[in-house]
Amino acid sequence: TAIYAKSRRSLDSRRRAAEQRAETMLAASADAVVAIGPDKQIMYATESVNQLLGLGPQTLVGRRLSGLLPAERLAPSWQFLTDVMALPLGQSLRSESRLTGPYGAWVYVDVLATNWVDAPDIGAVVISLRDIGTRRALEEKLQAQAYTDSLTGLPNRALFRLRLDEAVAAHEERPV
Repeated sequence: TAIYAKSRRSLDSRRRAAEQRAETMLAASADAVVAIGPDKQIMYATESVNQLLGLGPQTLVGRRLSGLLPAERLAPSWQFLTDVMALPLGQSLRSESRLTGPYGAWVYVDVLATNWVDAPDIGAVVISLRDIGTRRALEEKLQAQAYTDSLTGLPNRALFRLRLDEAVAAHEERPV
């Protein structure tokens, strides 16, 4: 039994080291990782969620996801989670959304959700959240530049053409 006890201590030590290594890597990641159970409650959150949302992981665990979403995003978010849970084990879906961030500001995030609900050791949808606010701001700036005259700041021909095409498409039954 002494050999068995020594072997067991060795295995436990290696398991703890592997868990610590995984936890350290998750904490160092720029992405926040959240596990949401079938009841749509947050079961786990990494430390990096604090940088993204301004809330510590211990604050999020046990809360419903609805507290972080704007009202108009609730129905699409529930549908997204339902769709992920219907996927085969280990399959993922990607989306973009916005969450309530630090001081009530919106944080735009890329959402990668993977179905692990039926996995006995996990039992949740594992969601990786990446801040895409900088990218969205750049896209909006480029959009504005594409449709605005840089000298006058007025709408340009490209915007006129776009709006004309939209008007024609909206009123196909009546010529414009």
